[in-house]
Amino acid sequence: MTNVSIIGVGRMGRRHIYSIQKLGLSLKFVSDISAKSLSITKEELSLPDSVVANSINDVFTPTPPECIIIATTADSHCQLVCKAAEAGVRYILVEKPMAVSLEQCDRMIETCNRHGAKLAVNHQMRFMDQYTRPKCLLETEDYGGLTSMTVVGGNFGFAMNGTHYFEAFRYVANESIVEVTAWFSPEITPNPVAHSLEIEPVRFVP
Repeated sequence: MTNVSIIGVGRMGRRHIYSIQKLGLSLKFVSDISAKSLSITKEELSLPDSVVANSINDVFTPTPPECIIIATTADSHCQLVCKAAEAGVRYILVEKPMAVSLEQCDRMIETCNRHGAKLAVNHQMRFMDQYTRPKCLLETEDYGGLTSMTVVGGNFGFAMNGTHYFEAFRYVANESIVEVTAWFSPEITPNPVAHSLEIEPVRFVP
């Protein structure tokens, strides 16, 4: 049975734990820098104390998990992915955005390749109906394919959620993006997904 560890138990991290439980996989460890996050996670998902790691290092010792999910904020992705690969983790799933620079992305890919780790970024949208059905429709003779896309959004995080639209265009159009034009409002707003000690509970539907 594949054992999985999760670093980062905010909203997405807790959804991953729920999925692991539903799939019947073995949850080896969960870890987070916030004691409150860990406490909420234990209560919501009925986790035993034995799976709560006291530190990041405990996740990888004495033996690394077969698979690790990194659901922290993007600024820590590069460090954690490289640490996991170097520790011998075979499969690594990291939440998007992949990192905060192209240099970090290249470092993550190179480190995983060097240590034989499989790295995936959680861009699962292309498997959902809201992507597959428009793609099938747009590829018919009546429509003739997709050549442009307009996205209107407010404070959804360009790096966090905007990446979905780049992925959507590449998938639906079956082509690379040639040009991007954007307009941004001058107001500076807080990061809507920044890690916080005040975590909203997640409602899991069987």
